[in-house]
Amino acid sequence: MKSVSKSPALLALFALSAFSSAHAITQCVSTVPALQSALLLGQFDASSPLQIKIVQGTYVINANMIYQLAPPTSIEGGYTAGCVARTVNASNTILNIGSGHAFDLRQKVASPYAEIKVSGLTFSNTVLSPFFSVGQLGDFSNDEGRVSLSHVRFTGVGSPTLQAFNGQIAMENVLIDHINSGGTACAVNIYSSGGADVRINHLTADFVGGNNFCIDDDNDDSASVIISNSILWSSGGGQSFFKVSPSTSTNVALLNDLFIAAQVSGTSNIQNQINAAPGWIDAANGNYKLVAAPLSPAINSGSLTP
Repeated sequence: MKSVSKSPALLALFALSAFSSAHAITQCVSTVPALQSALLLGQFDASSPLQIKIVQGTYVINANMIYQLAPPTSIEGGYTAGCVARTVNASNTILNIGSGHAFDLRQKVASPYAEIKVSGLTFSNTVLSPFFSVGQLGDFSNDEGRVSLSHVRFTGVGSPTLQAFNGQIAMENVLIDHINSGGTACAVNIYSSGGADVRINHLTADFVGGNNFCIDDDNDDSASVIISNSILWSSGGGQSFFKVSPSTSTNVALLNDLFIAAQVSGTSNIQNQINAAPGWIDAANGNYKLVAAPLSPAINSGSLTP
């Protein structure tokens, strides 16, 4: 079991690979206006993939960040001044969105596929849901989309939402806590359209109100969902579920995870489930490291491969 924070069982973290389809246009940003300008560039210039490098620090945005991106885009935190070096850790680069403001990124069309990659960032402080959507459905053919989050934390925000058409939704080393779900049952919403596969590895999710981690796919498309080496729990004493619906043709594998229960419409394959409190050091204050004494049941219980 892993989280963004370090624990005795944490394996080495790996940065996202660069886009391979073309040489990326790179923007190094260290201010909110520079970040906004870089994203604005992504709305109009589709000539090459866009790579936005963010210098370590806390960015108080206090504005809506809503962008329809033209090229495949990666947004990477953790850089030193001038973007000469990088330490990938969500805690060193924080986007304080500002209460009531939206963070909404979409990338519909690209060749060979639409893509948004986000790594090394914390999203905080908004009642609205951070939203990422890639690809689109067409009348005659679909534009495949891929969205991936790596070494990312969501804390003190509305329900994070990811959507992909045909391609893939991936989460690796993601921490989600202190979520304001707005009274809905889902603290996280994953939408697989056109049979987009879902791959989640090393997720830590604490839903104090007992909300669910929800994955929804189209009724007429079969998706493949794999959730491995992950923790879903409610430190507030509620019961949080992995909930996958509505298609009965979806195949769901839950491998080496710690959780109470799953609600799956399709076929489920559950291996090595742990149903016990994970033993976080101080969840109320955002410390999701695992206690060593008494030994957390999550320590050294995962697999080296998803």
